[in-house]
Amino acid sequence: MEFDELVRIGWSPTLSKEEAAMPTGTLKFVSPDGRFGMISRDDKAPKVFVHINEARRAGLDDLPFGARFRFDVDADTDSRPRAINLERL
Repeated sequence: MEFDELVRIGWSPTLSKEEAAMPTGTLKFVSPDGRFGMISRDDKAPKVFVHINEARRAGLDDLPFGARFRFDVDADTDSRPRAINLERL
């Protein structure tokens, strides 16, 4: 990740590069069928969409409401930002 991008997402010298690059948040919404949800970010940035396939890649069987995650944000999509590379905290 480039320095300008780190500054844009709020990196500071007190955070490790990994912590700055991977925001954290809490799963605040899960669809009735459990296929997708929304993660509310701790850094107050806009919420991010998360799909059940990302949870499965992280070794989870479902999207547990209230679960805490560290994740990357896929900025390559034309639609809403989405969480990828989930890590359960």
